[in-house]
Amino acid sequence: MQCEDYPYTQEVHDALNPHIEYLKKIYYFPEDASIEEVPAKAYVEKSKKPMHQCIIPFTGDLTFEDQARVRNWFEKFVSQTTLISRSEWQSLLAHAHAITLFLEYRLHSHVTGMSKSERLQVAWIHQSTKQVSPNNSKVIDVDLECLEYLETCMFERSAEAGVAGWYQWGLDAGYHQDNWDPYVGRTSGGIEPF
Repeated sequence: MQCEDYPYTQEVHDALNPHIEYLKKIYYFPEDASIEEVPAKAYVEKSKKPMHQCIIPFTGDLTFEDQARVRNWFEKFVSQTTLISRSEWQSLLAHAHAITLFLEYRLHSHVTGMSKSERLQVAWIHQSTKQVSPNNSKVIDVDLECLEYLETCMFERSAEAGVAGWYQWGLDAGYHQDNWDPYVGRTSGGIEPF
């Protein structure tokens, strides 16, 4: 999956746009952020790694697509304006806080009676304890895709396949077991779904 394939949505923009300057400040001066305002900072402090190097691997139950949308928004509005390369901010404190802010927006957009700090703490707990379930996102099976591509190339019937194409499979040793025909059920682009 290329994150460029998932441009940020209006929801992502609405959630993060009010925080552009603060996210930039967190990137440049992470030590100035308070744990009440940036709950992920507690994780960084416990790791005892430098603030600019501690990777925060938590994304909650955001789908891979939503993670890419947040990443694209962050890149467009926070990092591109300051020429920060992706490897210098991805999964670090400012990016993790952008995910926390997005989760806070989703989880508490209609909740009243909690302070902003309390809502951020709840969002951080959600972010650091929940995981993506396979049902929340399109699961990509790389092995299956590679095998489909291999079979498409192997059983291709075209002028491009040349002598190796045009029903050559099995002609060197006779018919396949039980007269299996590898070309049955094939389309020009691959195997027909069951």
